[in-house]
Formats: sequence, C-alpha cells, structure tokens
Amino acid sequence: MEKNILGRAITALMQADNITESELARRTGIVQPLINQIVNGKNVNPKLATIKPIANYFSVSISQLIGEDPLPTALQMETLRNKQKTWFEVPLLTWEKDNFHPQVKLDTSITFTLTDLCISDSAFAVEMQGSSMEPLIPSKMTIIVEPNRNPIDRDLVFAYLAKPNLLLCRQILIDADDKYLQTVNPNFVDATLHRLSAKDKILGVVVQAKKNF
Repeated sequence: MEKNILGRAITALMQADNITESELARRTGIVQPLINQIVNGKNVNPKLATIKPIANYFSVSISQLIGEDPLPTALQMETLRNKQKTWFEVPLLTWEKDNFHPQVKLDTSITFTLTDLCISDSAFAVEMQGSSMEPLIPSKMTIIVEPNRNPIDRDLVFAYLAKPNLLLCRQILIDADDKYLQTVNPNFVDATLHRLSAKDKILGVVVQAKKNF
C-alpha cells in the first residue's frame, strides 16, 4: 500500500499552484513546520482541523487529499489558480466596546480591507492595538479573523471577555476541556494566563496579519 498519500497530494497541489510550503502556511493559517511534516511523511495522521483548511484552499475534498478520490486535472487546477488570484473584501471593524457587545457588528462607516485568502462571508478585520502580541503581530498591523474556523491549541484568536468587558487578540492554549488565553510578548505588563469562562466568547481565529504602510 502506498505510503504518505496525503503528503504526495499536497505536494502535487502546491506544485500545480506554484506555491511553497511557507506560502501555503500563510494562506491557510497552518504553521509551515506542520505542513513540512505532512509533506515528508513524518505526520501521516494529522487532525481534521489541520487538513480541512488545506483542502478548502485548493478547493478539493478531504477524500481527494487522502487518495479516496482523484485529484483535479491540470485544466481544473488552472481554473482553481485563476479563482484563487481573486482578492476578497473584508469589513474592517473598530475596537469600540459598544460595537462588540457581545457580538461583532459592522462599524457604520463600513470600511473594507483586502485579502487574498479564501475566507467566509463572516470574516472580519481589525487593526492591532498595543504591544501584547509583539513581535508576532506589531501594533497597527491589520489582522484577518475567520469566525467559521474552530481554534486549535496555540492558534491566535480574537476574543471577547465578559469580565472586564474587553476585546483582545491572544494565543489560545487548550488543555482538555479548559481553554486559556495568553500574550506572546514576554515583556507585556499583564502576561498572566486567562481561563475562559462560559460567558467569554472566541470571535474567530486569526488567519492573516497584514502590515500597514
């Protein structure tokens, strides 16, 4: 039985789309080392949450990725490449608490930013504030947030905390049924873990960060 079917399929799709592992990581939100492990057969049984964004990006099914169904033909891949070159508008939201109490809603000015990622209609963007996520996400950088993606351990998320009625971007840590939020800046004033309560809400997973000039 052929080994590493998943890795070979991802490699073929990357070659057809003329992108690297690093670029695939950027476009899917899956970290590059994990993609490399799958491609090289070091991780032959990744989680569904890992391969689903890859399948979505290439517009293929998980059955196609694991070899149960054939991959797209060269002509179909060309069509997909043209589709993926499309830029998508994302509503840029403000941080005012009244706009996120407790759910995200559009600012009345309805400002938009652009992304090259394949995202859902529920996706939104915010401009990062403060130094809590530096150096990974500096202040003033725009982050794209996908509400339809379930966070996995160490994802970056945008969250609403019921107490003290606060919006923030943090890294999520998942330990069984418990979820915690932490900063990535070790020099940040408040670098303590925050355990999520039933009243807190993860508003989405950060899938892209864009530098503003």
